[in-house]
Amino acid sequence: MKNVVRKRKTHVQKNADDSIDMSLRYAWCIMNLPILVRLDDGNDAADNVNLLLDQEADFIIKRNPRKELPEQWLDFAKYDGRHIEMRVGKDIYLGSIVVQPERFI
Repeated sequence: MKNVVRKRKTHVQKNADDSIDMSLRYAWCIMNLPILVRLDDGNDAADNVNLLLDQEADFIIKRNPRKELPEQWLDFAKYDGRHIEMRVGKDIYLGSIVVQPERFI
């Protein structure tokens, strides 16, 4: 719907909420169907999440674990994921986490 080209040094979140809002308004004007917004982990700010919740758009935001330990995710995957042995000594786990967010403060 809408693309924004920025200089490389410009932070991805700069004016992102305005851009998302405008894109959603355009989309709602031309169709009356559910909208799925996919954002990168640099756009996981509370302002963006609140805007998407307010606009009642479905959204996927790539997860950025930041300071979380990879071992915690491995423990979760082993407990709740699907185990696949690719070959002897190579195990992988598939899974996902669905979060139903409430409005961020």
